Amino acid sequence: MTLPQLFTALVPFFSVFVLLVLLRLPAKQAMPFSLLVTSLSAYFIWQVPLGHITAASVVGLQGKEGDIIRYTLIPMRYYCLATVCLVRPGRKRVRQCFPRLLAF
Repeated sequence: MTLPQLFTALVPFFSVFVLLVLLRLPAKQAMPFSLLVTSLSAYFIWQVPLGHITAASVVGLQGKEGDIIRYTLIPMRYYCLATVCLVRPGRKRVRQCFPRLLAF
């Protein structure tokens, strides 16, 4: 990792710190500016395609991160619990696990 790439990786943290803590700007003003600075540094330093930056920004601005977690990680938990219940021997254990699985 080169020095410009390391700086670019830390830009989101530094820009938010400078704008919110040192300059005492409200988050309503600081966050869009931080998004712009981070997007520009990712585009010019990391050569991230503009389509990826735009897509990530749209998802973040719409607040759809919760939907992504809801539709991917939560079902994964059910599959893992079902697998654990089915791997253990005995039908009695499976019957005990499934009501708890559905209670989540």
